[in-house]
Parts: sequence; structure tokens; C-alpha cells
Amino acid sequence: QQRVARTLVEQAEALDLRLTVEPEVAAVVVISALSGLVLHHAADPDHVDRETLTRALTAVLAGLMHPKREPRS
Repeated sequence: QQRVARTLVEQAEALDLRLTVEPEVAAVVVISALSGLVLHHAADPDHVDRETLTRALTAVLAGLMHPKREPRS
């Protein structure tokens, strides 16, 4: 969990983003989502294929990160 939290912080900073919650909370969300997706894929690979798994995890990560600065209008 700590390694995932560190990785999320590092990747957010590299992309000029910020986490919307504490890194430890974000790590729990990512690990839980990935665990559930992997189990769902194993149980029904036709319904949750690799593309669906990737898109779902991407959506989770997008919800956990936002731009550091608000865009100027």
C-alpha cells in the first residue's frame, strides 16, 4: 500500500497533477478497484476483458487526480 501511495504521488507530480485525497486513501482505492476488476475478469473474462479492465482503472485514476492549477479562462 505504501509503495502504491508513493507511486501515485510520483506519477501525479510527473504529470503536473495532484491527488484529490491523501495518498494512503488513493492507494486503498486503487488496490481495491484493481483487486475487484481482476476477480471480475477471472470470473467472466468475456464481460470484463482486458480493455474494459484498463478503461475502468483509468477512470478510477482520473477521478483521483486533478490539475494542480485551475485552467485560465
